[in-house]
Amino acid sequence: MTILDSLERITKSIILPATLAITGCGEPPEGTSKLNDEQYDKVEYLVNVAKEATPIVKEIVHSMNGGWVDEYGSADNPEAMIDAIDETQETMDYYWANGAFYAGPTSVMAGGDVNAIGFHSPADGTPTDRSDNFVVLNSDEEDAWDSTLVVHECTHFLCSHDATIEQELLASNPDYANPELARIIRKHNDFAYMQGGLYIGPTNLLVSLDLNRRDKLEEARARIDAGETREALQQLKDDLEMGDKDEWVLDKAQWITEWSVFYAEFGITTEILAEDLAEAGLYENEMEKRTEVIDELTKEISEHRREIVKEIQTAPIEWKMK
Repeated sequence: MTILDSLERITKSIILPATLAITGCGEPPEGTSKLNDEQYDKVEYLVNVAKEATPIVKEIVHSMNGGWVDEYGSADNPEAMIDAIDETQETMDYYWANGAFYAGPTSVMAGGDVNAIGFHSPADGTPTDRSDNFVVLNSDEEDAWDSTLVVHECTHFLCSHDATIEQELLASNPDYANPELARIIRKHNDFAYMQGGLYIGPTNLLVSLDLNRRDKLEEARARIDAGETREALQQLKDDLEMGDKDEWVLDKAQWITEWSVFYAEFGITTEILAEDLAEAGLYENEMEKRTEVIDELTKEISEHRREIVKEIQTAPIEWKMK
């Protein structure tokens, strides 16, 4: 299964649960291993998506009507939460750069929890140095790996869950279409799950946009192979046309709020979310990526034509005269 095959199944339910490890600092438990090549590529992609989504998440935090949290629990203002988000991102960057992501089967998950998709060390929840820590992802549940899981686990460098939130989440319907999910997370002032709720929309949107660009490019390449070069390039341009900025970001905000009611608990309407997407530069960033895709195909067409000309020029004279 390729990375895109795995990510095509966009996860909309919360990752349950993601607990702290019960192993010692610095040493992943027996039965875990470094990520294989396929897992490495997938997690690298998820890390990059999370980083790209962070400016959007910060805009959403500024727009919330309360409910801010940081690693200590309830926060009085959005800046405290944004500082904690930045520290989580720094942790994620450190872990990725230093090979602190591992994979292991359900049997090695923290506490033997059969529901765990991943866990973070150390057991005491009070790490003093990032170099003593690691994240283990459940290799039996790779289809459930997403950017929110990566962010959630990295948050545990800063804090752990209280004793009851995961039991409440499991007892409820753990889906972002369920408003009770946000209320439980808000009641417990849980920073790790709060980040998951805030990241789920932007990260899924970014993956969806990426998959769409890739699909359209492959469709264009197929038409070129069929001899429809000019039509292929024009169709790609039409497919990737974005139109009016306000309408485009509102459409993407609606795409998120149609399946996630999480944001509504914190006063984020579809219109406010659209403003946050716009303020974070999503439209401009996506336009740049689509331009790069069109330029990539244009370059491929030019190279293909040069190869044809070269073949003609180097062909035997008898062949040219036919």
